Amino acid sequence: MFTPLAMKLEQAFFLLSLYKQTVIYLLQLPQSQIQTELFSRNIHIKFSLEIMKKLNKVNEINGQIIPYNHFYIPELRDKVDIRADYVNWVQQSKLINSPPMHFCDYPFVFDGPAKSMLLQTDAFMQMRTALEEAQRRNFQSLFLQNIDPVSPLLMLHVTRENIVQDTIQQLAHKGSGDLKKPLKVKFIILKR
Repeated sequence: MFTPLAMKLEQAFFLLSLYKQTVIYLLQLPQSQIQTELFSRNIHIKFSLEIMKKLNKVNEINGQIIPYNHFYIPELRDKVDIRADYVNWVQQSKLINSPPMHFCDYPFVFDGPAKSMLLQTDAFMQMRTALEEAQRRNFQSLFLQNIDPVSPLLMLHVTRENIVQDTIQQLAHKGSGDLKKPLKVKFIILKR
């Protein structure tokens, strides 16, 4: 016979499994060109993810009764362009209008490899932004005298003998914006 806690736990697992399987099922359907069908799928996926979001919040409040990895949907990596979803999510967050559904609004569904892909995408975007900002500033410095040009790269000058020490010393003097730039390492040859 089940105790009340065991019954609640069983119900929580059942609900999570039900909505998770709904998302997986909808993602695995063949691609459709019919807009109303795509719209309907997205509504059902969003609804299922919203329920999972509430279950995840309740789970966190109650000390992870359900292990967090039970919320993962590994099929996302095969069925959704996670990188494009992230880029659209970041760009959409800057707009005031109501955004469409993005899987990045539900980070608890991403497993380790998916999160790694998101981190790589974010790092690339930050690097590109830092590079564009340096180029914009250098262009402005051509016309405005009070703006000094900056390097679009994070340039490190190191010796082979002291590569770690040289790197740490130079990184300690760099700002966080510099650390987002593409890296270029120049080896200095010591004359003996």
